[in-house]
Amino acid sequence: MRLRWLLVILSAVVPLLIGPISAQAATASSTAHTAATSPAPQVAAPTGCPKGDVCFYYQGNGGTSTLCGYTDTNSTNLHGLAPFGATCSNIGPSGSIYNNGNTCSGCSGTKLYYDNAYAGAWYCLPMGGYLLHIEQNHFYGGGSGADGHGQTLAYHPKPPNGPGPGGVASVHWTTC
Repeated sequence: MRLRWLLVILSAVVPLLIGPISAQAATASSTAHTAATSPAPQVAAPTGCPKGDVCFYYQGNGGTSTLCGYTDTNSTNLHGLAPFGATCSNIGPSGSIYNNGNTCSGCSGTKLYYDNAYAGAWYCLPMGGYLLHIEQNHFYGGGSGADGHGQTLAYHPKPPNGPGPGGVASVHWTTC
């Protein structure tokens, strides 16, 4: 009889203990899914970026008034970008980057490189992807020995975090 009461008590208590633990695990593992299905409005991609280009913005959260420039070709130094002929390497202390590329085999993603001429650590931004505040993103591609590994995609021009390092210096179209 005692065993039966013990089982009844355990069967009532165990679901109460497991329920909150399962809910926390589901919440932690499905954060991206939750954000996509929440009733809050989605954050839109930055504006002013032509189809087929990767675009660079001077400030976080994009917008046509902060557009530095864009390119639909590989760029070893991000100098002279359309439409203003601006140099868009090492934007910061904040900024945005949007890959509004076209679908193509092996060229719809963009690798954003820490150094000129596609050198150093990199960050791969897939087609349709955008980074609204690049100071929150870091170069991890290329391995821990790559120049710039772990640095932010935004350049830090002033102390306490600057001058430098950080900043995107070149871009290469590829697959992510």
